[in-house]
Amino acid sequence: MTEKKSSWIPIECNPSILTEYLWELGINKNLGFHDVYSLDNEDILSVIPRPVYSLLFVFPMIISNEDKDFKKSGATLIKNDQNILWYKQTIKNSCGTIALLHASTNGGARDFILPDSLLQNILNETENLNIDSRSKFIESFSQLKIIHTSKNNIFAFYNFSKVEFASQGKTSPNLYENTIFHYICFVKSSKNGHLYELDGRNPLGPIDHGILNEDLLGNQTIQIIKKYIYERKKDIQFSLCALAPVFH
Repeated sequence: MTEKKSSWIPIECNPSILTEYLWELGINKNLGFHDVYSLDNEDILSVIPRPVYSLLFVFPMIISNEDKDFKKSGATLIKNDQNILWYKQTIKNSCGTIALLHASTNGGARDFILPDSLLQNILNETENLNIDSRSKFIESFSQLKIIHTSKNNIFAFYNFSKVEFASQGKTSPNLYENTIFHYICFVKSSKNGHLYELDGRNPLGPIDHGILNEDLLGNQTIQIIKKYIYERKKDIQFSLCALAPVFH
């Protein structure tokens, strides 16, 4: 019998849940996630605190033509780009956690990682590894899985109308069943100032969209996200969260 690939329950793109998750991993509590409710309304966009350090975008994948998601006009794909830290997704349904790692270990968010935290440990252990060794470390890092599945801060999303505690088994999805929703992350590299699109399932690695001379939640990134939405114009199930300052 073929052994099943390791699988986790997906997490909901909810800013409160994602913020609690990231705090538990070890980001300073001066940062947190905010819902982005519009890509066009300047008044709504202006409510998001600045600077925005990363963006998490959840969208329905094009299952019948998955390769289409990786063909980005005008973008450069460099698998071993030293200007960005990229994690390949090898655990099924772990895209939310991979996106959180991308969001917190790149760009200005790195300055908010607490010393001696799990996140700092992950960074120390993986930054100088090759891509495959980096993935194997994530697969074997049991503390990350424990936090991911903790009932204290992680929910499952099977569809956007049914959200339950993952660890309590209340109509939670089968671990090995496919979800069509997927997380990707947008960040600005601290090393070269470029806008990167980070998708752990992309076999070609990070996508370099070129120099970014504005806030991350600006026109350049918004136009890329709008392309995703246009390609799936029959769908309305999208979610965007910005990692930015929080005021307690």
